Amino acid sequence: GAMAARRAPRAQAAGGIRALFGGGRAAQRREGEAQLRALLQGTGRGRRAGGPRLQMIDEAVQALEALGGRRQPARDGSLEGRWDVLFTTERDTQAFMALPLESLYQEVDVGSGRLSNNIVVKEGLLGLRAEAPWSVRAPDSITYFFDKFILTLLGLPLA
Repeated sequence: GAMAARRAPRAQAAGGIRALFGGGRAAQRREGEAQLRALLQGTGRGRRAGGPRLQMIDEAVQALEALGGRRQPARDGSLEGRWDVLFTTERDTQAFMALPLESLYQEVDVGSGRLSNNIVVKEGLLGLRAEAPWSVRAPDSITYFFDKFILTLLGLPLA
């Protein structure tokens, strides 16, 4: 499934979508980012996106990618950090979006070769962390399969 994300404020490098699609054409990139964010509004992180809107979102992402930028984001370390999930078509993740979410984010640790998807329900009452080793599939994409799941209640892991 597709996923759009922006680097969370606490991440090491600045820039959101710009961090992945850096390079020239800054004004076009800023306009493309604004258009994409406008298209994502009201979609419930993708849960309520479909038909023409989904196609428009895909076209906006492709337009940003066409502007160039980092040629090998999966290999150059720019994926490192915490990323807020703005949009996903992953059904497993969308199942949780009916809950009152406080945050939904992905953490990528380049050094350990692991990533995690994190879902936190309002006020930290309930959380789910799914962890996976990841590997480079192509210069601009990674592949991963979750091998560890941690459910938390009030911030404490349930064993």
